[in-house]
Amino acid sequence: MIKTKNLPRFSSQLAKAFLLCGSLLSVSSSVIADTNNSAGRGLFKAPEEIKEPKASAQPLQREFHGKLLVDEFDWLIDRDFPVVDDPEVLSYVAAENSYYDAVMKPFKPLTDKLVEEANQRQVVKDSTGSLLEQVDYRRVGQFHYVAFAKPDSSLKLWKRAPVGKGNATAGLVHVLDEAELLADLSEPKLKATSIHKLFFSPDGRYVALGTYSHNIHESELKIYDLEAKLFLDSKFGPGLPVYVWMQDSQSLFYPTMNVDGLHQVRLHRLGTDPTKDKLLYQEKRGAFRNEMYLSTSGDYAFLYRGAQRSLQVLAFSTKSPELPPIETSPIKHNVMNFVDHANGKFYMRSNDTHRGYRIAVADDTGNGPGKWKTLLEGSDEVQLKRMMPFNGFVAVEANRAGQSDIVVLREDSKPQWLSFPDKAYTAILQRNQDPSQDKIRFSYFSLTTPYSHAVYDLATDKISGLSRLDMDMSLYATERLLVKVRDGVLVPVTLFYRKDLRKPGQPLHLTGFGAFGQTGEGWPRGFKFANERFSLLDRGVLYAMAHVRGGGELGPKWQQGGERMNRKNSFNDLVDVANYLIEKNYTQKGDISLYGDSAGGTLVGAAINQSPDLWAGALLIVPYVDPLSEMLDSENPAASSLWQMYGNPVRSEEAFDYVLSYNPYDQIAETAYPPQFIMTRWTDADVPYWQGARWVARMRERKTDDHLILLRTHQDGNHFGGATPSKDRYEQAEAMTFVLMVHGLADSTPAPLPTNKPTKLAMED
Repeated sequence: MIKTKNLPRFSSQLAKAFLLCGSLLSVSSSVIADTNNSAGRGLFKAPEEIKEPKASAQPLQREFHGKLLVDEFDWLIDRDFPVVDDPEVLSYVAAENSYYDAVMKPFKPLTDKLVEEANQRQVVKDSTGSLLEQVDYRRVGQFHYVAFAKPDSSLKLWKRAPVGKGNATAGLVHVLDEAELLADLSEPKLKATSIHKLFFSPDGRYVALGTYSHNIHESELKIYDLEAKLFLDSKFGPGLPVYVWMQDSQSLFYPTMNVDGLHQVRLHRLGTDPTKDKLLYQEKRGAFRNEMYLSTSGDYAFLYRGAQRSLQVLAFSTKSPELPPIETSPIKHNVMNFVDHANGKFYMRSNDTHRGYRIAVADDTGNGPGKWKTLLEGSDEVQLKRMMPFNGFVAVEANRAGQSDIVVLREDSKPQWLSFPDKAYTAILQRNQDPSQDKIRFSYFSLTTPYSHAVYDLATDKISGLSRLDMDMSLYATERLLVKVRDGVLVPVTLFYRKDLRKPGQPLHLTGFGAFGQTGEGWPRGFKFANERFSLLDRGVLYAMAHVRGGGELGPKWQQGGERMNRKNSFNDLVDVANYLIEKNYTQKGDISLYGDSAGGTLVGAAINQSPDLWAGALLIVPYVDPLSEMLDSENPAASSLWQMYGNPVRSEEAFDYVLSYNPYDQIAETAYPPQFIMTRWTDADVPYWQGARWVARMRERKTDDHLILLRTHQDGNHFGGATPSKDRYEQAEAMTFVLMVHGLADSTPAPLPTNKPTKLAMED
């Protein structure tokens, strides 16, 4: 029997946070270092003259499988979230922010210096400048659309050029400014504060977009006339903001929900009353979600329906939308199908024969796909991910050998794996391509190459569009280790350092993630390029990424090795990697700062519970430190997706006991812990503020040391970072300041750089 008080529902898309820097300052005497730790760097104590906030203990008892769970800080969860108006909650979080400001005030010059250092490292684009500020590309109908980033904003400026007028960036003319749209949407009549992805009509006259104030899943469809420069006067119900235009540009598919919360798809014709829109599809299963996407060919609108790990694809004609949909694949338990269409053929990515997925092709018979022919089989070592069909080939993103790669598949030919200039990198296939060309658009980054929107020309085997920092990158080195952990498995570890500062036993900043099959293309931010990270390296800090089980670096078997009843492998891997680096004198015990974001917070929380004496400090950024409570709420729509990775603790006592045995929040002990920096946001709907707030409250209540613990709650931004690039950079500098503090480097200066010319990337010659 389970007795529980329902927790608030919220959308959780965990599988997806932060990076860091370093510089110059004298340490204030108000924050004292305890120099009795192993490395002699000093564990930072909380200043005695500044009173620590203390949350009141208000125990809530819940019973699961005959076992009692007590949460004395459940009251920090505001049940009106995303609106937070509980005075007691607001007061406590405000006190923590005030405490942070008071303690860190002496270190603000260091934070400012780190921002200054990062701003001085200029990003240089490729010599053509063709993709200088490009952040998005689409070919829709007879137009190329190119989006450019607006300064210090997440909003974009859109330009376009007719197809056939040279390359996609030639002859571009202004078509839309998202900031102007948002200004119109902020009017009281429209009541929207955010916009999602834009969907241009094939004739180029209209754009459909989703608008929302708090929850993207409750977006309202708006249609903007690009010629008349006004919104059409139509009101639609809430739904996910994914829309598909018909080929006539006068009608479009949109998703919504009925009064019972069941998904449905309707067809709207411009100029008609939305309340009379034709119902094309009604979902009958409450657990099933519906999403729609346009095929690469533009001939079909694909409706994805399913739940958890079962996914079916239905195809609607964009020429004759009222025809019944074609079933491209049946619905099967634990089978995920993803379908596209181009050049008169259907393409499918499916895990029907292997969890690593296979890629298959079939002729379009006019009544659906014919017989499927496999182009590439799945395997334990390679996870096939995003698929984009072109007229003569298919490009596929894949996790292989510890990183994200791209492979080109042709019928009756061997797979062609693309070559990239870095030893360790991430290449992400972009969703929007021009299928008539032999050029593949992708996003790319490495530890030394900034995030780039690039193009791979298959005809010349050359890359254009890669960015670089305007400095001598030959000073920095990356290497890969294989560490044997306690059960004999070899765990990859990537090291990054400045070569002239490399020495035995140096300070180490260690990060990991190990969840949802992620490798860095989505999460974690610790695996991505970070300008600010060079400030650490320039002060003699060694940076390391532990590719622990649960991630997707080595294929589906690696992911499974850190899920469900194997979840503890991820935590053990991280601790064992740290001990190995200590044993081999890469670093010293007590001189390791640990970093985890989002689900990486589970990893870091479990690691410091398991071995609290290994670390100089820990940073938990938008941390998911209590997955158990969320999964125990069977009313929570996110719970079922989490059960796939953790197991179902509601139905299974074995799963409950196992998750409880490592759940970081429940395993906080009465012992000494390292200094900690926790960052959350009021505006994070993926991992809400109360995960970090309750962690800090219980940590303060139970830990037996006087080491510093800080909670920083931001007013804006989202799960992925600060509200603007400049705010995000400052937030990262704040976190990096804490790293330098715990390593005893707050008063250090960065080693000077030689005046050599920047290193050119090999494949741009």
